[in-house]
Amino acid sequence: MPDSAGGLRRLTSPRFGAALIGVLGFVVYAGTLGHDFVYDDDNQILHNPWIWNPRFLLNLLTKAVWSFRDDGPSNSYRPVQMLLYFLDAQIFGRSPLGFHLTNVLVHAAASAAAFLLLRRFAGESHAALAAVLFAVHPAHAESVAWIAGSTDVNCALFMFSCLLTWSCARDATGRRRVVLLGCSSLLFLLALLAKEIAVVTPILALGLPRSPLGSQARPRRFGGPWGEVARVMVAFGASLALYVPIRFHALGGLNPLIRHADFTTLQLVANGLALVPRHMLFAFFPWKVMPDHVFVPAAGLLDPAALMGALILAGALGVVVAFGRSAPTACFGIGLLVLPLLPALHVQYVGADVQADRYIYVPSLGACLLLAEALAWAWRRLPARVSRSVLVPACVLVTATSAARTVAAATMWRDNETLSRAGIALEPRSVRMRHILVHVLQETGRFDEADEVMRQAMELDPQDPWTVALAADLRILREARNPGSQIAMYERLLATGSGQPRHWTNLSIAYSRAGRYQEAAHAAERALESDANDTAALLSLGTAKGGLGDFAGQEREALRLLEIDPGFAKGWLNLGAARLRLGSLEQAEADLSHAVELDPGLARAHLYLSLIASRRRNAEEALRQVRLASELDPSDAEAWNHLGVVLVQSGDREGARSAWDKALTIDPGNATALGNLERLKSRRAN
Repeated sequence: MPDSAGGLRRLTSPRFGAALIGVLGFVVYAGTLGHDFVYDDDNQILHNPWIWNPRFLLNLLTKAVWSFRDDGPSNSYRPVQMLLYFLDAQIFGRSPLGFHLTNVLVHAAASAAAFLLLRRFAGESHAALAAVLFAVHPAHAESVAWIAGSTDVNCALFMFSCLLTWSCARDATGRRRVVLLGCSSLLFLLALLAKEIAVVTPILALGLPRSPLGSQARPRRFGGPWGEVARVMVAFGASLALYVPIRFHALGGLNPLIRHADFTTLQLVANGLALVPRHMLFAFFPWKVMPDHVFVPAAGLLDPAALMGALILAGALGVVVAFGRSAPTACFGIGLLVLPLLPALHVQYVGADVQADRYIYVPSLGACLLLAEALAWAWRRLPARVSRSVLVPACVLVTATSAARTVAAATMWRDNETLSRAGIALEPRSVRMRHILVHVLQETGRFDEADEVMRQAMELDPQDPWTVALAADLRILREARNPGSQIAMYERLLATGSGQPRHWTNLSIAYSRAGRYQEAAHAAERALESDANDTAALLSLGTAKGGLGDFAGQEREALRLLEIDPGFAKGWLNLGAARLRLGSLEQAEADLSHAVELDPGLARAHLYLSLIASRRRNAEEALRQVRLASELDPSDAEAWNHLGVVLVQSGDREGARSAWDKALTIDPGNATALGNLERLKSRRAN
């Protein structure tokens, strides 16, 4: 009997409840573990040298999110996100699974922390319902399913944990209280380093309702109200005093990047207020989950949305003032709903996505708590039979429906094509989603559809610089049939001054294909002036130096590239090619083998491995590798040339002749193939 009683206590313990809620939060997003990198993930992760090389670790703590690419102004200081990226990169490599796993685990932990926090003052059942609704809230799909959207999830975990330890500190004495206050201060600092919306945490700490847990054991005055204010100022003030100068150093100011600079103060206020109804509605009724929202500025303070926003904020403040003592839990829910949202209403400082779903992640816990409180109020006033037969099924239905909607919404973020097509269907005015779709269509050779999508983007916003640049790229790829015509078109584009840095990279690649290596090197260097970490430009620069016979320079650029992105297969290919020409066969073989491990489809890597095998007189391996090279890239004349050489050495003269004929079909003026055929004819004549 004691054993079964102990087991029952464990099953009903807060830790077990938190674990169950965490598992629920994990399960609804488990499908995202198979998702790819999407949207900003490519740049923030795959093309971010700072998360791949430990020597850049300090930069993750002291620089803005996008500083790896340029030193332009930014308001995004997210060291927690960057450090998690770094850890994921070291553990999981270039697989998206590990990054998604981290995001889902943090969401699960945030859901569990939400329950442990709310049960301190709202009671077990109310807290469980609110935390369950939070765990399956459809508005979280963007934050959890999109790796780059993880900042709000990270911030929520530390904010909720900070408030939880603060609540525990109010019930503690002596050394335990000091330790818990110190933990609160540290967690507040981590929340700030995750995202700046955590700055409202001290206000939420002051508004935390008194915990009834253990209230009979000791008084909970915590030094009285002014004593609590003093402790908040000391504990949280210390973290703020540390955070502000660090942020100022990293960004060059608290918020140096100003958007909508043409807005007057009244317009800024009006647009901030106009966002309130949309966010509030979405927090309670998150049905239309969208990856992109087109921002339409409010007409002014008399705009209906702005007026509604002002009424909502005034009403929230009025309720808190009037019922702060009689309904502290509901008032805390209002504070948790409104306060973390306020930073996102500053349209001058937030990103282009001022209406993004992810801004609701933390505030949604306030909405869930208010829903739980409303249901509890109804439960107390309705007959018990009605409550059990109506409210319980309603809670189950809402939870199940929300979970199903969350699973469906998360699938939008599976890959770039799925995301962009869903985004366009949900928001037909979205130019950003069309940009993503055009990139996907270009990469897969579906140029006709890409043209149509690009036409739509131009109609929606013909002045957008990214739209103009993308349209130019697409036109050149469509119309230029050879490197010479590509060169002419890129040169004309860049001469107009409307080109982007990547156009210099593309021009460099075209020059290399045309054998104009000096010009290719110059164009690549121009691209690198704008972005020193442009891996495509570094690759092209290395190729150009190899074409000029500067194999030591090619090796140097390849090493520079791999320092930025050690998982770039073509970088290893370039390094192996340079070392092969420098005579370092063992190093070259190791580099080329690593390139093949990263990308088995690299035809040139197999060709160079065949050349190494030929030099070592390993005819069988040389033949195997060169056949692979010619199969992977049948248009490579050099591969057919070398295949002919290997075949003639093995005695297959007819096969060699056929291989050299194939090389000449690809490149009729190929001197190497012509010379090989002449020598073969001479041998036959003799």
